[in-house]
Amino acid sequence: LGVRLAIDDFGTGYSSLSYLHRFPVDILKIDRSFIERVASDSDSEFVRTIVQLGQSLSLTTVAEGIEDLEQLMALRLAGCELGQGFHFSPAVSGATIEAHLVSWVGGAVVGALPDDPPYPSAPDLDDLRLAPVARRERRAR
Repeated sequence: LGVRLAIDDFGTGYSSLSYLHRFPVDILKIDRSFIERVASDSDSEFVRTIVQLGQSLSLTTVAEGIEDLEQLMALRLAGCELGQGFHFSPAVSGATIEAHLVSWVGGAVVGALPDDPPYPSAPDLDDLRLAPVARRERRAR
């Protein structure tokens, strides 16, 4: 069927370690509350541990709530595979994302991200797939 199971907001509330054992989980989505402080090191070890847990269990890790380049770089260094947040784009409609994807890949069949995504790169970190659809300014809170 191609269905993948993700644990959302991992590290908070009901997303306990027992779910990793009880369910056929494919993805760990790291809660944004840990991402907010990841660049300042107050939560970087915790995030790195979640990423390492995911890697040891062959799970994909996704960082929720990336809002700036410093967070992105810290997550790359931690080995996080995917990310989402206002650093890349605010929430958009399905039609808008489809239009961006078609223009981004030049009308080609969408199945993989291009080799040169439009985010700033750093040495030895280019293999990370934290690629934006559209870069927008961070939304004011």
